[in-house]
Amino acid sequence: KSEDHLKFQFVVHTSLDIVVERLGEGKAGAAAAGGDLYLGLLTPIEDYKVFGYVTNTQIKLIIVTRDVPLRDADIKSLFKGL
Repeated sequence: KSEDHLKFQFVVHTSLDIVVERLGEGKAGAAAAGGDLYLGLLTPIEDYKVFGYVTNTQIKLIIVTRDVPLRDADIKSLFKGL
């Protein structure tokens, strides 16, 4: 469906804006200092939960899930496993 595709794109682009905003708050230095940066739950948008992660080379990773009960530690270990 075209509407679902556009909705998903909106969710991802909104989440990337949140990542950029958080990185501007000083967390970018922490990622650049040698450690990976797990941003956790960025925002619950409609039926989705969005999690973010930034590597020490400033690569931004986003995981979008439907409303599924997930523990924060599980998502963090998933990002670290990538």
